[in-house]
Amino acid sequence: MELRDIQSLLKRYLNQEASAEEVRVVEEWYERQLKERGFEWQEGEKERIRTAIEARLLERINENAEGAKTGRLLYIFRPWVAAAIILLLIGTGTLWWIFHRIKPEVAQASIKIQNDALPGGNRALLTLSNGQTIVLDSVHIGKIASQGNADIIKKDSGILAYSRGEQAATETSYNILSTPRGGEYQLMLPDGTLVWLNAASSIKYPTAFIGKDRTVEVKGEAYFEVKHDVGKPFRVMAGSELIEDLGTAFNVNSYSDEASLNTTLIQGSIQINHAEILKPGEQSQMSKDGRIKITNKVDLEAVMAWKNGRFQFNYAPLPDVLRQLGRWYDVDIQINGDLSSKKVWGKMQRDLNLSEVLDGLRDIGVHFRIEGKKLMVTN
Repeated sequence: MELRDIQSLLKRYLNQEASAEEVRVVEEWYERQLKERGFEWQEGEKERIRTAIEARLLERINENAEGAKTGRLLYIFRPWVAAAIILLLIGTGTLWWIFHRIKPEVAQASIKIQNDALPGGNRALLTLSNGQTIVLDSVHIGKIASQGNADIIKKDSGILAYSRGEQAATETSYNILSTPRGGEYQLMLPDGTLVWLNAASSIKYPTAFIGKDRTVEVKGEAYFEVKHDVGKPFRVMAGSELIEDLGTAFNVNSYSDEASLNTTLIQGSIQINHAEILKPGEQSQMSKDGRIKITNKVDLEAVMAWKNGRFQFNYAPLPDVLRQLGRWYDVDIQINGDLSSKKVWGKMQRDLNLSEVLDGLRDIGVHFRIEGKKLMVTN
């Protein structure tokens, strides 16, 4: 059997497109490799087999990346790469005979581009308490407005900050910082709490925290590094969820087009709706009907990738990936066919043009077409 046939087989297996016979052959081979290398195997542990093998693949990818010239495109996992790396790790002998019966077809993706889409950047709109709006990406560095006893300052690092006046504020006024699709921004609240705002998101907050607590409202996605104050708790309202800081860094994803409202704790402690208390590494998932599930099976790197300037996916369904691309590149996604079985694994920088990202996805077995502000995807 040719190497490209093996590559195609593994690609279909990881994309859940393999036939029952192909799945049996691949998993028999997985089992043999694990036994030879000292892994314990029990019936029903197929996912463990997959994880063990893929962990070794990722380790080799990272080793190769460290020794090579680093570009903006880090990697997007393509199953044919898995075949090549497996061959490097264990040699070709055991593969040739076990796959000799299989004649797979090679699926190809295509990209048609009429107009490319540029990546997002530092773009946001500030709405003052009197309704005045300021386009932050076009104003100068320094003081841009005053609210009550506070000056609003755009720092040279791009952060929006509030200075404290000499006299304490006596009235509460609210500002709204909002990012468009294709925008992100960083904010330092009056208490020193840092907020990173992802694309198509907003945060409403007082220009001075003068009450018994510090409450802000978020739509979309935001990451918080809270300035802890035991006497004045910090609270985030995200839809119907109330998140209370107990000394914390956490991420809130409350986009209305996602299946659930996810709050992920990075460090410290938070309480959800006066009930559930999260530990670092845990995630609260609130469904549309208000039910909350707590899980510790969270890829924190993937959750925080947007803040760190990356896309990162861990077998994410392709429709989930496309929603992220739509928000960051300000394009409308039009899907023809069922893409739920298509999975994406890997990471790349967010400063790539959309066509470059799609090029990284070219072997996933779908067709892309960019036309103006639309990305059409066909299975």
